[in-house]
Amino acid sequence: MDSLFSLDDVLIITGAAIVYFVAGAFWYSPMLFAKPWMKRRNLTKEDLKPNPVLYLKTFGLQFAACCSLYVFIMLFGITTGLSGLILGAACGAGFILTTSGITGLFADKPPVLFWIDSGYHVAGLGLAGFTLGLGLS
Repeated sequence: MDSLFSLDDVLIITGAAIVYFVAGAFWYSPMLFAKPWMKRRNLTKEDLKPNPVLYLKTFGLQFAACCSLYVFIMLFGITTGLSGLILGAACGAGFILTTSGITGLFADKPPVLFWIDSGYHVAGLGLAGFTLGLGLS
């Protein structure tokens, strides 16, 4: 039985997931959105203790998202970073913004928190798509 992904595919997907993960460290840093995100979540710096298990689970979910994005990229025949960026961001906007928006409406989530969290995934999937497209060029 053939596997869905070759070893080369897994390496490219892993690279994309790493880019997505590292983008989160930047996105939620004091340089960008840490302060407004923490304020809306009622968190302090003391509340945010490093949790390796949480980070590992996060990476696993991002890896799964990158696997799905890779399937779209293969189906569309994308072989450039720019096309991958566009498709990744479009998937983020089309799937993440809409579904998170629906959930946020019913959860009475503050709009700023919605835009910070959802915006990260749109940007992260765009960067992952860029990485996947480059890996296939």
